[in-house]
Amino acid sequence: MAALRGDAVCICENAENPTGLFLSAESNQPPYESMLARIQQIATLLILLAASIVLLGVWRYSALLAVVLFCATLFSYSLLLAIQFSRLRWINADDPAPRASGPQLSLAWYREVVAVARVFLCWQPFCAKLHADNVAQTSAMQGRRGLVLVHGFLCNRAVWWRWYPELECQNIPFVAVNLEPVFGSIDAYTDTLDKAIRALQNATGVAPLMVCHSMGGLVARAFLRAHDKQAGVHHVVTIGSPHHGTRLGERLLHPQALKNAVQMRRGSAWLKALEQKEANLSNGNFTCYYSDCDNIVTPASAATLAGADNRLRKGVPHVALALDDKIIRETLAML
Repeated sequence: MAALRGDAVCICENAENPTGLFLSAESNQPPYESMLARIQQIATLLILLAASIVLLGVWRYSALLAVVLFCATLFSYSLLLAIQFSRLRWINADDPAPRASGPQLSLAWYREVVAVARVFLCWQPFCAKLHADNVAQTSAMQGRRGLVLVHGFLCNRAVWWRWYPELECQNIPFVAVNLEPVFGSIDAYTDTLDKAIRALQNATGVAPLMVCHSMGGLVARAFLRAHDKQAGVHHVVTIGSPHHGTRLGERLLHPQALKNAVQMRRGSAWLKALEQKEANLSNGNFTCYYSDCDNIVTPASAATLAGADNRLRKGVPHVALALDDKIIRETLAML
């Protein structure tokens, strides 16, 4: 095995690992284990249990009412999303980004209800291990630019589910990381990125493209700051990343319990320190996707960077941005 920095991760070059997966040196297994997945498995099963109890309890009185209450319990989070979207026109009123219309926000709410169900109730709890990283050290990989996929807050590598078929069909090298502990400091995740980047460089011989959703964009910036250079990264694509913080949860989160969430507050000490460190750096190697219907990163322009290639994706909500076909096509065209 050809070890990377430290002992945690290595690339296997022999018959013990013919697939070339991104392996853990200690367990000889891909690092796809996710504490978040286990938490979300329990949460999903509890929601299904509660919905089923409601269904069975009401069925003998009214089948129609039972089905309605079952769906209402299963999709109860849609009410919280409705509140978020109802506030967007007010939050973005003075923002330089275009404001979404009422119909656009309504459609975005529906898209986010569906996206959240897919990501948080299905893919992340139960599918995080189904698509292996593609970093085989073969002649076919040499000279091919790969992707490092970096998820956001309360997510794992399964959030890239819509990307995997295209990556596998084109045999594009990639590593999709899991950032844990779930509520750790953003700075603590940079070692995971370092190992993933080195894995792709070893497999392909070229600097990878880094693709980041939500908090993942801040992890990428923290990584570049820690290395004081491009650090072997060809380009960075951020998708709905709170580059200037977000209003969500500004007074709800305790610093000791949810370190990364507090770091993403608007005007946080962590963000100010990051911006000061970047004062002499150019953002020309960043492409930033942002949306007028982003219900998490608000206001909309908080997901942009001065000097970057900022691209507005109208009508697409936060989680759905990571699943958006247009963003996938445009990003893969950068390889």
